[in-house]
Amino acid sequence: MRGNLHRGFESLSLRHIFNPPSSPCLKKSFEQDSCMLTKKFPAAVSYGEFQTKSKEFLVPFFSEGKSGFQGLSSGKAFDHGVMAFIGKEIDANDIFKMLVDSGQKIPNAQTTLKVLERYLSEIQQFKIGNIVRIEYGRELNFSLIKEADRPGSTEKNKSKLP
Repeated sequence: MRGNLHRGFESLSLRHIFNPPSSPCLKKSFEQDSCMLTKKFPAAVSYGEFQTKSKEFLVPFFSEGKSGFQGLSSGKAFDHGVMAFIGKEIDANDIFKMLVDSGQKIPNAQTTLKVLERYLSEIQQFKIGNIVRIEYGRELNFSLIKEADRPGSTEKNKSKLP
């Protein structure tokens, strides 16, 4: 009986426990219920009257009373972002690690991860190149709003083909 039980676990070795598979969802399947992955992410952009020279990715603020996006590495506020292709899939835990590595203050880890999961979910509705802004509601609720299809365009001067 013991021999049969042992055979069922032969495929699971210590190598898999200490070096989990490379897929982020597989690695984190025991840590969280969902695993939203994305290859696009908002980056700082000059748009309208707001001008920036910064080139960094943007996340929502994690404390109330703020407006705009927060720079992932600097923590500075940005009014708009452009959906950019980042070349590899990332999830909320990857973004959380970048926040920690940047030295930014994280008020509550669990809340921050939930906000990041929701942020990744919101990002999915936009195309690469779209200009977006963020509006906050109560209790860290937010929504992303499309401002334009691409930098340099506005909804007013959008061409209308017959």
